[in-house]
Amino acid sequence: MSPKFSSKLTLFSLFLIFSILTRITICQFSNNYKMNDIFSISWAIIDDELHLTAQVQSASWVGFGWHSANVTTDQPMEKVDYVIAIFDDYGRLIEVDDRYSSASNGGFSTPKKDTDIGGTNDILWASGYQIKNGSSATTSISFVKKLNTGDTAADNPIFNNSLFYIVCAHGLSNTFSKHGSLATDRTQRTNFNFFVNNGGGQDDTNINLITNLMNCHAGFMIIAYMFCMTSGLFLARYLRSYKTSWWFPLHYCLNIFGILLAFAAFGMALYFVQGNHFAVVHTYLGIVTLALTTVAPILGLFSHQLWLPSREKTPLWPDNIHRGIGWLTIICAFVTIYLGLWQVGATPGAYAAISAWIAAFFFVIIFMEIYTRKYPSTKLGHEHDIAIEKF
Repeated sequence: MSPKFSSKLTLFSLFLIFSILTRITICQFSNNYKMNDIFSISWAIIDDELHLTAQVQSASWVGFGWHSANVTTDQPMEKVDYVIAIFDDYGRLIEVDDRYSSASNGGFSTPKKDTDIGGTNDILWASGYQIKNGSSATTSISFVKKLNTGDTAADNPIFNNSLFYIVCAHGLSNTFSKHGSLATDRTQRTNFNFFVNNGGGQDDTNINLITNLMNCHAGFMIIAYMFCMTSGLFLARYLRSYKTSWWFPLHYCLNIFGILLAFAAFGMALYFVQGNHFAVVHTYLGIVTLALTTVAPILGLFSHQLWLPSREKTPLWPDNIHRGIGWLTIICAFVTIYLGLWQVGATPGAYAAISAWIAAFFFVIIFMEIYTRKYPSTKLGHEHDIAIEKF
C-alpha cells in the first residue's frame, strides 16, 4: 500500500472521529441543576416524554421523585411519584422501579412499586452506572417516562406551566432501605418547573457530558468491533479467494477506522471514570481487547511485508498468528460488549439486538466455511498490491 494513500486514509478517519466528538455537546440535555453538593439532575422534555439523569456522589441506591402539580403542602414523602435505582455490590444496575409513596403514616413511608398498589410500570427506558474509588463514589441513573402515563393510581402527571415539589434521596448502601439522616442524604425543592431551566441552583453541565460520553463510548465500540473489524475479517478470510483486487484496501480501511474508534472510546472511558480505579471485569477485559486490537494490525503489517510469491503454504508466523489474534480480538470484544450491557443494566431489547447481530455473523461465517470447502477457488494471494499502488 502506498504511503500517500495510507496517510490520506488515516487523516480522513481522524477528521471523521473528531467531527463526531465535537458534536457531542449538541446532544446534551437542555436543562441542568445542581441541588446541593452531592445531587445533580439533568433533563429534557422531548415530545411527550421526560428524559432525566440524576447523579449522586455516593455508592448507594438513588431515587428521584415529584409531588402532584402545584402542591406544596404535602409532607416530603407524601404522594410522591418515584423512580428508584438499585445496584449490587459490584456497582451493576440490577433494578429500576416505578414507585409511589403514599406516606399514610404522617409523611414518611417506603415507596412501593406501582404494580403492587394497582398501578403500572411506566418506565420506558433506563440505565445507570456506579463508579467506586475507595471512600468516594459516583452513582448515576437515567430514565425515560411519559409526562402523563395515564396511571391514576401511582403516577403524578407533569404539565407545562406547573410547579412541582421534587425530591432526591440516596441510601447508606446499595441495599434498598431507609435513607440516611444527614441533610445531604435527602434534598428537595419546591416551585420546580420541568419545562424551563430552573434558577436558584448551580448549573451542572458535567453530568450531561459524562452521560453522553458513556453513550458514545458504547456506540463507538459497537461500530468498531461489530461492524468495522468483523467486516474486515470477513473480507480477508473469504473475498481474497475470488478474483477481486479491492478486498485488501477495504480490509485496511475498515480496520484502521475501527482501531481509531476503539481508542477514541477508550479515551472517553478514561475521562468519565474521572481517575477512579477500573474495578470490574468489563474494564479488565476491555483493556485486554484493546491490547489485542493493537497487536493484530502490527502482525498484519509484518504479514504484508514478508509475503513471498514463491511460498507454497501460509506460514505460522506471522500470517496464521495474525489471523488467530484477529479472531481472538473479535471474540473478546463480543464478551466485553455483553459485560458492558450487564454493567449498566441494559434492557432485554439491547441484549436481543446485539445477540441477533452476533448470531447472524456466526451463521454467515459457518455458511462461508462450508461453501468455500465445497467450492474451492484459486486464491490470488497478494495480487492486491498492484491495485493498491494505483491510489
